[in-house]
Amino acid sequence: MIEKPKIKPTIKNQYKLYIGSDNKTAEVEIGKIEKTLNQNFQGYTLLNSVGYWDKTKEKSVIVSLITDKNLNSVLSVVALLKKQLSQYLILLTQEKIKVYEV
Repeated sequence: MIEKPKIKPTIKNQYKLYIGSDNKTAEVEIGKIEKTLNQNFQGYTLLNSVGYWDKTKEKSVIVSLITDKNLNSVLSVVALLKKQLSQYLILLTQEKIKVYEV
């Protein structure tokens, strides 16, 4: 019989950023996004997606961050990305989650 490990969860913040494509090129500037995220976070997940803005389909990415950083720290990075990517807005969500590191 395999023993179940005794793992206690930690409570962390999960942030998701929804970033659309450049309005001029219709491309997502992945390199800029990765550079900024790599400078500010130990890890993240970046998912290619398709989004809609003002009834128009566009390439987009969803960034998932699970971190101990507070909202203000993340907002600073989002503001930087918004400026670097010339975005009208970047949608940010936050929730508290239980994390099990197995």
